Amino acid sequence: MTEEPKGKIHINITYEKQSVTFATKREKPLLKVFNAFSERLNIDASSSLFSSLGRHLLRIALTTDVLRFFLNERRIRPEETPAELEMEDGDEIDAVLMQVKSTLVVC
Repeated sequence: MTEEPKGKIHINITYEKQSVTFATKREKPLLKVFNAFSERLNIDASSSLFSSLGRHLLRIALTTDVLRFFLNERRIRPEETPAELEMEDGDEIDAVLMQVKSTLVVC
C-alpha cells in the first residue's frame, strides 16, 4: 500500500484561454480555490466579457453559482478535495460558464 503525498498541490484552472495557478492543501475542499479563481476572473474579465455591448457594459459576478468546474470531463463539487479526486501536482481544471436562460432588458 503506497502512502498518499501530503502537503500542497499546484492546480491550474482555465477559463476561455485564461489560466491561473493555485497552491492548496490536498486535504482542503476546493471551494476556497474556486472562489479565489472566480474573484480573480471577475476582475480580469469584467471589462472584456461583454465589450460587444459598447457603452452598455454588463457586469456579472463570476462565482461558483455561475461557473462549473471539471477535471477530465467530470464535474467537481466544491466540497471535494484534491486528495479525494486523486489529483496530481499540475493537474488542470476546466471552468465553464453555466448556461442560464434569461432575458436582458436594457432601460
